[in-house]
Amino acid sequence: MTETKQNSIQQTIYPYIQLILRRKWIILFGAIPILIAGLIYCLTAPLTYKASALIVVVPQKVPESYVRTTVTGRNDERIRGIVQQITSRTSLEKLIKQYNLYPEMRQKYPMEIVVEHMKKDLEVESPRNERQTTFHVSFQGRNPRLVAKVTNAFANLFVEQNLKLRESQSTNTAKFLEEELGKIYVKLKKREETLKKYKMEHMGELPEQRQSNLTTLAALQRQLQDIQENIRRAEDRKLLIRQQLSDQRTSLSLVQSQQGAQSRHGATSNLSLPELKERLRILLSRYTENHPDVIALKKAIAKQEKLLQIHKENAAESSAPAPSLTGNPALDALKLQLRSTEFEIRQLKEEKRNVEKQIALYQKRIENTPKREQELIDLTRDYENLKRTYDDLLQKKLEAEQAAALERRQQGEQFRIVDPARVPERPVKPDLKKLIPLILVVAFGFSGGLAFVIDLLSNKYYDPDDVKADLDLEILACIPLLLSPEEIRRRRLKNLAFSFAAVCGYAVVLGLTALLFLKGPGSFSGLI
Repeated sequence: MTETKQNSIQQTIYPYIQLILRRKWIILFGAIPILIAGLIYCLTAPLTYKASALIVVVPQKVPESYVRTTVTGRNDERIRGIVQQITSRTSLEKLIKQYNLYPEMRQKYPMEIVVEHMKKDLEVESPRNERQTTFHVSFQGRNPRLVAKVTNAFANLFVEQNLKLRESQSTNTAKFLEEELGKIYVKLKKREETLKKYKMEHMGELPEQRQSNLTTLAALQRQLQDIQENIRRAEDRKLLIRQQLSDQRTSLSLVQSQQGAQSRHGATSNLSLPELKERLRILLSRYTENHPDVIALKKAIAKQEKLLQIHKENAAESSAPAPSLTGNPALDALKLQLRSTEFEIRQLKEEKRNVEKQIALYQKRIENTPKREQELIDLTRDYENLKRTYDDLLQKKLEAEQAAALERRQQGEQFRIVDPARVPERPVKPDLKKLIPLILVVAFGFSGGLAFVIDLLSNKYYDPDDVKADLDLEILACIPLLLSPEEIRRRRLKNLAFSFAAVCGYAVVLGLTALLFLKGPGSFSGLI
């Protein structure tokens, strides 16, 4: 099994070995130009130096439990925002003119292209996460001293821009909160006025007045019961007085019933309406409806009622004329008592109506109290929400003003240069550690690929198995190439010439390599 595997590996590698042996001169000569070109580039390429400055994020000096900053965002996001600002065209143009950067390029190209080129030379190593508190700022160029100066200037610009940004954010936050606080204050005052106006309009129906309304209503209901009792008693007295009047008039009515219609009419005209009705009741108990006295008495009652109606419409009840006196002391006294009782009843009924109005008023207030309570809850809820918002904004405004004062005094979070850029001693371009392996890989990769392509396009068979596979013919025998002595001599001379040329070419390569390591990269950059 192991032998089979070894044979398989040999069969796989053997064609490539044969290819290298057949096309060795192509491989050797094809690599020489690329090797020479690469070494010449290393010797003549301009040197590029790179300087870096280390910046650390210093936390604020006052504990956040006392003063909380209003500058939000992660360090990496804030750094990227600052980079966008300080790499603007305006900022970079100032640096270019201040340090006279890219003088040759500025003569050939417009400033926009020079600024874009400088952006490529600038590099900011942003923090990878929020917890990382350090990052590098670097700049590359041909003059090492100038590179260090520009790097430090760029780092200082970075620190200054961070201070301005933090102070601006803190000030803008405090100003924004102050404006919002003013708007909320105006709304709060309007809501207070609305609430005050609502309470004034619905005074007596407010929820906090419910208990007093219930107490007052109970007192009014008791007062109404007392008035009704007094009215009942007065009505009883009135009935009793009327009964006494009726008894006193009985004898008089018997005498008057025998007089003529004219005398009856004159007699009835001096009687009051209640007396006439009482007399009619007595007559009806004795006579029919068609009796002359009954008919006359009814006409007198109708006349008295009409006069009484007119009197009620034109004058107050208190100014009603006194009842007519008959000259009988007992009868006149009863009439005066009846009038006094009726007047008392009218006063009690008037007082009853007033109390009933007050009871209806307080009942309506009590009935409207749940509605006013719900409306008041809605108004109060809006007022409380605005009040809480106002208090929160006021607290935040005070905190924002403290944070702004902290940033103005440079007591907040800062960027500090802990390791300023130094003059670089070694160039970063060209980098021999990367260029030499790259040149070797490209050179021999190109020559090997060229040899493979040429061998592929030659249409020659070097293995009997390939002939059998392509032409489907059995190979009977393989005859080696037989050369004459002259052909062998010419081949040797050809190999010697190729060998000498290869030795010379690689001698040049070795010489350039030695010169590169002795003089260093970029030793002849001034020749170009």
